[in-house]
Amino acid sequence: MKTILVILAIALSSCSTDDNARQEEPANCTCETILRADTFHLPSGYVWTVATLENDCTGAQRQRDLVGVHTLGEKICN
Repeated sequence: MKTILVILAIALSSCSTDDNARQEEPANCTCETILRADTFHLPSGYVWTVATLENDCTGAQRQRDLVGVHTLGEKICN
């Protein structure tokens, strides 16, 4: 019985979590996420989106005109 307890104690103490493998990737500071998108179509076929963007690192928000159709949650990288 003592031998089994010793073996279990050794097995459990040798198991450890690898914190380095579980770290999240740092946010890309050149990318922004679309928080709001309003798309406009002209009769000539020109399409653009007025988007409210949030920087993935700083959380700063800004508004920008983007050519084409863009959707909520999309990532825009410079």
